[in-house]
Amino acid sequence: MSGSIFPVFPLLLHFGAASLTSLRVVNVIVGAMAIPLVMAILRSLRVRPVLQWVAGAIVACDLILVQFSSLAFLDMLGATIALVAIWAYVTGRYELAAAVTAVAVLEKEYYALLGLAFFVDYLIARRRIYWGMALAGIVVCGWVLLRYGLWHASFQYLLHSHAHAPLQLTGVAKALGSAFLIPLIVVGAIPGRLRPVAYFVAGFIGFQWLWGNAEGWYWCLPALGSILLAAYGADVLLDRARQLGWPRQAPVALVSVIFAASLALGIWQTREYVTTWHDHSVLSIAAYLDAHADLRSLGAAHCFWGYAYYPLGDNGRQVTIVRQWSVDSPNVVLACPGAARPASGWEPVFTRGDYSLLQRQGT
Repeated sequence: MSGSIFPVFPLLLHFGAASLTSLRVVNVIVGAMAIPLVMAILRSLRVRPVLQWVAGAIVACDLILVQFSSLAFLDMLGATIALVAIWAYVTGRYELAAAVTAVAVLEKEYYALLGLAFFVDYLIARRRIYWGMALAGIVVCGWVLLRYGLWHASFQYLLHSHAHAPLQLTGVAKALGSAFLIPLIVVGAIPGRLRPVAYFVAGFIGFQWLWGNAEGWYWCLPALGSILLAAYGADVLLDRARQLGWPRQAPVALVSVIFAASLALGIWQTREYVTTWHDHSVLSIAAYLDAHADLRSLGAAHCFWGYAYYPLGDNGRQVTIVRQWSVDSPNVVLACPGAARPASGWEPVFTRGDYSLLQRQGT
Protein backbone atom coordinates (compact mmCIF):
# COMPACT_ATOMS: atom_id res chain seq x y z
CA MET A 1 0.00 0.00 0.00
CA SER A 2 1.18 3.51 -0.75
CA GLY A 3 2.09 5.68 2.19
CA SER A 4 -0.33 8.25 0.79
CA ILE A 5 -3.39 6.01 0.87
CA PHE A 6 -6.44 7.18 2.80
CA PRO A 7 -7.20 5.13 5.94
CA VAL A 8 -10.61 3.44 5.51
CA PHE A 9 -9.66 0.73 3.01
CA PRO A 10 -6.75 -0.74 5.01
CA LEU A 11 -8.61 -0.37 8.31
CA LEU A 12 -11.77 -2.13 7.12
CA LEU A 13 -10.38 -4.74 4.74
CA HIS A 14 -7.24 -5.81 6.56
CA PHE A 15 -9.41 -8.38 8.39
CA GLY A 16 -9.84 -10.21 5.07
CA ALA A 17 -6.33 -9.61 3.76
CA ALA A 18 -4.63 -12.80 4.90
CA SER A 19 -3.74 -13.18 1.20
CA LEU A 20 -4.47 -11.31 -2.00
CA THR A 21 -7.01 -13.98 -2.92
CA SER A 22 -8.95 -13.57 0.33
CA LEU A 23 -8.83 -9.78 -0.09
CA ARG A 24 -10.35 -10.10 -3.54
CA VAL A 25 -13.10 -12.36 -2.16
CA VAL A 26 -13.94 -9.74 0.45
CA ASN A 27 -14.01 -7.07 -2.24
CA VAL A 28 -16.42 -9.19 -4.28
CA ILE A 29 -18.75 -9.32 -1.27
CA VAL A 30 -18.43 -5.53 -0.88
CA GLY A 31 -19.28 -5.04 -4.56
CA ALA A 32 -22.27 -7.38 -4.33
CA MET A 33 -23.67 -5.22 -1.52
CA ALA A 34 -24.23 -2.48 -4.09
CA ILE A 35 -27.18 -4.45 -5.51
CA PRO A 36 -29.40 -4.41 -2.37
CA LEU A 37 -28.28 -0.85 -1.58
CA VAL A 38 -29.39 0.42 -5.00
CA MET A 39 -32.70 -1.39 -4.57
CA ALA A 40 -33.11 0.02 -1.05
CA ILE A 41 -32.58 3.59 -2.30
CA LEU A 42 -35.16 3.08 -5.03
CA ARG A 43 -37.59 1.52 -2.53
CA SER A 44 -37.24 4.59 -0.30
CA LEU A 45 -38.19 6.70 -3.35
CA ARG A 46 -41.28 4.48 -3.89
CA VAL A 47 -40.07 3.35 -7.29
CA ARG A 48 -42.02 0.42 -8.75
CA PRO A 49 -40.67 -2.95 -7.51
CA VAL A 50 -40.13 -4.23 -11.06
CA LEU A 51 -37.84 -1.24 -11.74
CA GLN A 52 -35.97 -1.93 -8.50
CA TRP A 53 -35.24 -5.47 -9.70
CA VAL A 54 -34.27 -4.28 -13.17
CA ALA A 55 -31.82 -1.78 -11.67
CA GLY A 56 -30.37 -4.53 -9.47
CA ALA A 57 -29.90 -6.77 -12.51
CA ILE A 58 -28.12 -4.01 -14.44
CA VAL A 59 -25.81 -3.36 -11.48
CA ALA A 60 -25.05 -7.10 -11.26
CA CYS A 61 -24.07 -7.27 -14.95
CA ASP A 62 -22.33 -3.92 -15.38
CA LEU A 63 -18.79 -4.42 -16.70
CA ILE A 64 -17.14 -1.70 -14.59
CA LEU A 65 -18.80 -2.85 -11.38
CA VAL A 66 -18.01 -6.53 -12.00
CA GLN A 67 -14.41 -5.78 -12.96
CA PHE A 68 -13.57 -3.62 -9.97
CA SER A 69 -15.44 -5.78 -7.51
CA SER A 70 -13.30 -8.74 -8.58
CA LEU A 71 -10.02 -6.80 -8.31
CA ALA A 72 -8.63 -5.46 -5.04
CA PHE A 73 -9.08 -1.79 -5.91
CA LEU A 74 -10.13 0.88 -3.43
CA ASP A 75 -12.93 2.34 -5.53
CA MET A 76 -15.68 -0.25 -5.08
CA LEU A 77 -15.57 -0.05 -1.28
CA GLY A 78 -15.84 3.74 -1.46
CA ALA A 79 -18.73 3.51 -3.92
CA THR A 80 -20.61 1.12 -1.64
CA ILE A 81 -20.10 3.43 1.35
CA ALA A 82 -21.26 6.36 -0.81
CA LEU A 83 -24.48 4.48 -1.63
CA VAL A 84 -25.22 4.37 2.10
CA ALA A 85 -24.70 8.15 2.19
CA ILE A 86 -27.11 8.58 -0.75
CA TRP A 87 -29.72 6.43 1.01
CA ALA A 88 -29.35 8.50 4.18
CA TYR A 89 -29.67 11.77 2.27
CA VAL A 90 -32.76 10.85 0.25
CA THR A 91 -34.49 9.57 3.41
CA GLY A 92 -33.83 12.84 5.27
CA ARG A 93 -31.07 11.55 7.58
CA TYR A 94 -28.82 14.48 6.79
CA GLU A 95 -26.36 14.18 9.70
CA LEU A 96 -25.89 10.48 8.98
CA ALA A 97 -25.39 11.29 5.29
CA ALA A 98 -22.66 13.78 6.19
CA ALA A 99 -20.88 11.33 8.49
CA VAL A 100 -20.97 8.48 5.96
CA THR A 101 -19.81 10.81 3.19
CA ALA A 102 -16.77 11.66 5.32
CA VAL A 103 -16.03 7.93 5.64
CA ALA A 104 -16.34 7.55 1.85
CA VAL A 105 -13.92 10.44 1.28
CA LEU A 106 -11.46 8.93 3.74
CA GLU A 107 -11.64 5.77 1.64
CA LYS A 108 -11.08 7.52 -1.71
CA GLU A 109 -10.46 11.24 -1.95
CA TYR A 110 -12.49 12.05 -5.07
CA TYR A 111 -15.76 11.13 -3.33
CA ALA A 112 -15.47 14.63 -1.89
CA LEU A 113 -17.34 15.62 -5.06
CA LEU A 114 -20.38 13.73 -3.72
CA GLY A 115 -20.18 15.71 -0.48
CA LEU A 116 -20.02 18.91 -2.52
CA ALA A 117 -23.09 17.79 -4.51
CA PHE A 118 -25.01 17.17 -1.26
CA PHE A 119 -23.92 20.56 0.07
CA VAL A 120 -25.08 22.40 -3.07
CA ASP A 121 -28.39 20.55 -3.23
CA TYR A 122 -29.10 21.19 0.46
CA LEU A 123 -28.30 24.88 0.01
CA ILE A 124 -30.61 25.21 -3.02
CA ALA A 125 -33.47 23.12 -1.63
CA ARG A 126 -33.50 24.30 1.97
CA ARG A 127 -31.93 27.77 1.67
CA ARG A 128 -29.51 27.12 4.50
CA ILE A 129 -25.95 25.94 5.08
CA TYR A 130 -25.48 22.17 5.39
CA TRP A 131 -23.55 22.42 8.64
CA GLY A 132 -23.30 18.65 9.06
CA MET A 133 -21.48 18.34 5.74
CA ALA A 134 -19.31 21.34 6.58
CA LEU A 135 -18.26 19.61 9.81
CA ALA A 136 -17.57 16.41 7.87
CA GLY A 137 -15.34 18.42 5.52
CA ILE A 138 -13.44 19.88 8.46
CA VAL A 139 -12.81 16.36 9.81
CA VAL A 140 -11.49 15.18 6.45
CA CYS A 141 -9.28 18.26 6.06
CA GLY A 142 -7.96 17.69 9.57
CA TRP A 143 -6.92 14.15 8.69
CA VAL A 144 -5.27 15.38 5.47
CA LEU A 145 -3.25 17.96 7.40
CA LEU A 146 -2.26 15.33 9.96
CA ARG A 147 -1.28 12.70 7.37
CA TYR A 148 0.52 14.92 4.90
CA GLY A 149 1.77 17.54 7.32
CA LEU A 150 2.79 16.01 10.64
CA TRP A 151 3.27 12.45 9.33
CA HIS A 152 4.96 13.55 6.09
CA ALA A 153 3.15 11.28 3.60
CA SER A 154 3.85 12.12 -0.03
CA PHE A 155 1.31 14.71 -1.16
CA GLN A 156 3.04 14.82 -4.56
CA TYR A 157 2.24 11.12 -5.00
CA LEU A 158 -1.43 11.80 -4.33
CA LEU A 159 -1.53 14.64 -6.86
CA HIS A 160 0.67 13.37 -9.67
CA SER A 161 1.00 9.57 -9.65
CA HIS A 162 -1.72 9.01 -12.21
CA ALA A 163 -1.79 7.82 -15.80
CA HIS A 164 -2.61 10.19 -18.62
CA ALA A 165 -5.85 8.79 -20.04
CA PRO A 166 -8.04 11.43 -21.75
CA LEU A 167 -11.78 10.95 -21.40
CA GLN A 168 -13.33 9.41 -24.52
CA LEU A 169 -17.00 8.98 -25.49
CA THR A 170 -16.74 5.26 -24.78
CA GLY A 171 -15.55 6.15 -21.29
CA VAL A 172 -18.50 8.48 -20.76
CA ALA A 173 -20.85 5.65 -21.79
CA LYS A 174 -19.28 3.29 -19.23
CA ALA A 175 -19.38 5.96 -16.53
CA LEU A 176 -23.12 6.32 -17.20
CA GLY A 177 -23.71 2.57 -16.99
CA SER A 178 -24.75 2.52 -20.65
CA ALA A 179 -25.37 5.10 -23.36
CA PHE A 180 -28.86 3.60 -23.72
CA LEU A 181 -29.74 4.92 -20.26
CA ILE A 182 -29.06 8.60 -21.06
CA PRO A 183 -32.71 9.60 -21.81
CA LEU A 184 -33.93 8.08 -18.54
CA ILE A 185 -30.98 9.59 -16.62
CA VAL A 186 -32.02 13.04 -17.83
CA VAL A 187 -35.63 12.43 -16.77
CA GLY A 188 -34.49 11.15 -13.38
CA ALA A 189 -32.37 14.25 -12.80
CA ILE A 190 -35.26 16.70 -13.20
CA PRO A 191 -37.21 15.94 -9.97
CA GLY A 192 -35.51 16.92 -6.74
CA ARG A 193 -35.09 13.59 -4.95
CA LEU A 194 -31.95 12.37 -6.76
CA ARG A 195 -30.70 15.72 -7.98
CA PRO A 196 -27.49 15.59 -5.87
CA VAL A 197 -26.65 12.29 -7.56
CA ALA A 198 -27.11 14.00 -10.93
CA TYR A 199 -24.86 16.85 -9.75
CA PHE A 200 -22.19 14.31 -8.80
CA VAL A 201 -22.35 12.33 -12.06
CA ALA A 202 -22.21 15.44 -14.25
CA GLY A 203 -19.56 17.10 -12.09
CA PHE A 204 -17.38 14.00 -11.97
CA ILE A 205 -17.42 13.49 -15.74
CA GLY A 206 -16.47 17.15 -16.17
CA PHE A 207 -13.72 16.74 -13.57
CA GLN A 208 -12.29 13.70 -15.37
CA TRP A 209 -12.30 15.56 -18.66
CA LEU A 210 -10.31 18.41 -17.12
CA TRP A 211 -8.06 16.11 -15.09
CA GLY A 212 -7.15 13.93 -18.07
CA ASN A 213 -7.15 10.68 -16.09
CA ALA A 214 -10.21 8.69 -17.12
CA GLU A 215 -9.28 5.25 -15.80
CA GLY A 216 -12.12 2.74 -15.50
CA TRP A 217 -11.95 2.21 -11.75
CA TYR A 218 -13.06 5.80 -11.15
CA TRP A 219 -16.45 5.04 -12.76
CA CYS A 220 -17.86 2.75 -10.04
CA LEU A 221 -19.95 5.40 -8.26
CA PRO A 222 -20.88 7.35 -11.44
CA ALA A 223 -22.20 4.10 -12.96
CA LEU A 224 -24.19 3.28 -9.82
CA GLY A 225 -25.56 6.83 -9.64
CA SER A 226 -26.55 6.73 -13.31
CA ILE A 227 -28.40 3.43 -12.88
CA LEU A 228 -30.24 4.93 -9.90
CA LEU A 229 -31.20 7.99 -11.96
CA ALA A 230 -32.34 5.84 -14.89
CA ALA A 231 -34.61 3.64 -12.76
CA TYR A 232 -36.03 6.68 -10.98
CA GLY A 233 -36.47 8.44 -14.33
CA ALA A 234 -38.37 5.46 -15.71
CA ASP A 235 -40.73 5.56 -12.74
CA VAL A 236 -41.27 9.32 -13.17
CA LEU A 237 -41.91 8.86 -16.89
CA LEU A 238 -44.50 6.13 -16.34
CA ASP A 239 -46.28 8.22 -13.69
CA ARG A 240 -46.29 11.30 -15.91
CA ALA A 241 -47.63 9.36 -18.89
CA ARG A 242 -50.49 8.05 -16.74
CA GLN A 243 -51.29 11.56 -15.48
CA LEU A 244 -51.43 12.88 -19.06
CA GLY A 245 -53.66 10.04 -20.16
CA TRP A 246 -51.18 8.61 -22.65
CA PRO A 247 -51.66 5.01 -23.81
CA ARG A 248 -49.90 2.81 -21.27
CA GLN A 249 -48.24 0.59 -23.87
CA ALA A 250 -45.99 3.28 -25.42
CA PRO A 251 -44.00 4.41 -22.34
CA VAL A 252 -43.82 0.83 -21.03
CA ALA A 253 -42.42 -0.34 -24.37
CA LEU A 254 -39.90 2.52 -24.45
CA VAL A 255 -38.67 1.84 -20.92
CA SER A 256 -38.54 -1.90 -21.59
CA VAL A 257 -36.45 -1.48 -24.75
CA ILE A 258 -33.99 0.88 -23.02
CA PHE A 259 -33.46 -1.42 -20.05
CA ALA A 260 -33.31 -4.57 -22.19
CA ALA A 261 -30.65 -3.00 -24.42
CA SER A 262 -28.63 -1.83 -21.39
CA LEU A 263 -28.85 -5.20 -19.69
CA ALA A 264 -27.92 -7.07 -22.88
CA LEU A 265 -24.92 -4.80 -23.42
CA GLY A 266 -23.76 -5.31 -19.83
CA ILE A 267 -24.06 -9.09 -20.11
CA TRP A 268 -22.16 -9.13 -23.42
CA GLN A 269 -19.36 -6.83 -22.21
CA THR A 270 -18.92 -8.72 -18.94
CA ARG A 271 -18.90 -12.08 -20.73
CA GLU A 272 -16.24 -10.77 -23.13
CA TYR A 273 -14.17 -9.51 -20.20
CA VAL A 274 -14.35 -12.82 -18.36
CA THR A 275 -13.69 -15.05 -21.37
CA THR A 276 -11.51 -12.95 -23.67
CA TRP A 277 -10.18 -9.64 -22.39
CA HIS A 278 -8.83 -11.17 -19.18
CA ASP A 279 -6.69 -13.88 -20.75
CA HIS A 280 -6.55 -16.92 -18.46
CA SER A 281 -3.19 -17.95 -19.93
CA VAL A 282 -1.52 -15.73 -17.35
CA LEU A 283 -3.00 -17.93 -14.60
CA SER A 284 -1.23 -20.92 -16.16
CA ILE A 285 2.01 -18.92 -16.11
CA ALA A 286 1.44 -18.15 -12.42
CA ALA A 287 0.80 -21.84 -11.70
CA TYR A 288 4.10 -22.71 -13.39
CA LEU A 289 5.89 -20.13 -11.25
CA ASP A 290 4.21 -21.49 -8.11
CA ALA A 291 5.55 -24.95 -8.98
CA HIS A 292 9.11 -23.61 -9.23
CA ALA A 293 9.85 -22.11 -5.84
CA ASP A 294 13.31 -20.96 -6.99
CA LEU A 295 11.77 -18.39 -9.35
CA ARG A 296 11.34 -15.58 -6.83
CA SER A 297 12.29 -12.66 -9.09
CA LEU A 298 10.45 -12.01 -12.34
CA GLY A 299 10.34 -9.39 -15.07
CA ALA A 300 7.14 -8.48 -16.94
CA ALA A 301 7.41 -7.05 -20.46
CA HIS A 302 4.42 -5.30 -22.09
CA CYS A 303 2.05 -6.73 -19.46
CA PHE A 304 -1.04 -5.24 -17.81
CA TRP A 305 0.39 -3.43 -14.79
CA GLY A 306 -2.01 -5.14 -12.39
CA TYR A 307 -0.42 -8.52 -13.10
CA ALA A 308 2.63 -7.37 -11.17
CA TYR A 309 0.46 -7.67 -8.04
CA TYR A 310 -1.78 -10.57 -9.02
CA PRO A 311 -1.24 -13.28 -10.05
CA LEU A 312 2.45 -12.79 -10.90
CA GLY A 313 3.30 -11.09 -7.62
CA ASP A 314 1.50 -13.67 -5.52
CA ASN A 315 3.32 -15.95 -3.04
CA GLY A 316 6.02 -13.41 -2.31
CA ARG A 317 7.46 -13.03 -5.83
CA GLN A 318 9.16 -9.77 -6.73
CA VAL A 319 8.00 -8.44 -10.11
CA THR A 320 9.82 -5.76 -12.11
CA ILE A 321 8.32 -4.00 -15.14
CA VAL A 322 10.69 -4.46 -18.09
CA ARG A 323 10.51 -1.75 -20.74
CA GLN A 324 13.74 -2.53 -22.58
CA TRP A 325 15.69 -5.78 -22.57
CA SER A 326 19.06 -5.16 -20.95
CA VAL A 327 21.61 -6.68 -18.65
CA ASP A 328 19.66 -5.18 -15.76
CA SER A 329 16.54 -7.22 -16.58
CA PRO A 330 15.74 -10.11 -14.22
CA ASN A 331 16.95 -13.51 -15.40
CA VAL A 332 13.37 -14.65 -16.00
CA VAL A 333 10.93 -12.40 -17.88
CA LEU A 334 7.32 -12.91 -18.91
CA ALA A 335 6.75 -11.51 -22.42
CA CYS A 336 3.07 -10.60 -22.71
CA PRO A 337 1.26 -10.19 -26.07
CA GLY A 338 2.82 -7.36 -28.08
CA ALA A 339 6.16 -7.40 -26.27
CA ALA A 340 9.28 -6.99 -28.42
CA ARG A 341 11.36 -10.15 -28.28
CA PRO A 342 15.07 -9.87 -27.38
CA ALA A 343 17.52 -10.30 -30.23
CA SER A 344 19.53 -13.04 -28.52
CA GLY A 345 20.57 -14.47 -25.19
CA TRP A 346 17.12 -15.63 -24.08
CA GLU A 347 15.28 -18.93 -24.43
CA PRO A 348 11.62 -19.80 -23.82
CA VAL A 349 11.00 -22.12 -20.86
CA PHE A 350 7.19 -22.08 -20.77
CA THR A 351 4.51 -20.80 -23.13
CA ARG A 352 0.73 -20.47 -22.84
CA GLY A 353 -1.28 -18.76 -25.55
CA ASP A 354 0.51 -15.53 -26.47
CA TYR A 355 2.44 -15.43 -23.19
CA SER A 356 6.04 -16.67 -23.10
CA LEU A 357 8.24 -17.09 -20.06
CA LEU A 358 11.84 -16.42 -21.14
CA GLN A 359 15.04 -17.21 -19.26
CA ARG A 360 18.45 -15.67 -19.80
CA GLN A 361 20.80 -18.27 -21.25
CA GLY A 362 23.51 -19.49 -18.94
CA THR A 363 21.57 -18.79 -15.71
